[in-house]
Amino acid sequence: MYCNNYINSAERTKIKENSVDVITIAQAFHWFDKQLCKAEFQRILKENGYVIILWNDMQTDSDFAKEYMNTVYKYKVKTTAGISNFDPHREKVNFFGQDYKKVYYDNWHSITEEGFIGGALSLSYTPSRLHSNYDQFIKELQNLFIKYQQDGKVTFHYKTEVCIGGFLK
Repeated sequence: MYCNNYINSAERTKIKENSVDVITIAQAFHWFDKQLCKAEFQRILKENGYVIILWNDMQTDSDFAKEYMNTVYKYKVKTTAGISNFDPHREKVNFFGQDYKKVYYDNWHSITEEGFIGGALSLSYTPSRLHSNYDQFIKELQNLFIKYQQDGKVTFHYKTEVCIGGFLK
């Protein structure tokens, strides 16, 4: 099996026409210009090629996850696709032009305090260093980590959604 990694936008890959068996999208589908991306994927995929879309959905069934989400939402500085009324199923059906296969896997992610805070700061809707609420946001994250850490780590539970589809011909 041969695999290439390209650093281009999904909408303009510069990949040779009809040359790709599988396209994998991980945690980024909501950012794509669906119309341009669909045309580009149809151009580069071989006949019977398919697209895999992966998405980690944080499970908020624990007190830790609930408090984390409340903290993140409390300090959000803008609304993005990640926290809007985005309907991922409808987006995928529209993208493929038909239904697709979907399976779920449990996924646990244990991280240190540095990773915990870094992950929260990497979200597109949380405060940056220049924001007036930044220091308070960090303090609340540190307190949350201290409250729930075990052996220097906290653990998030995710359901990883794997969608596999092809384009309606």
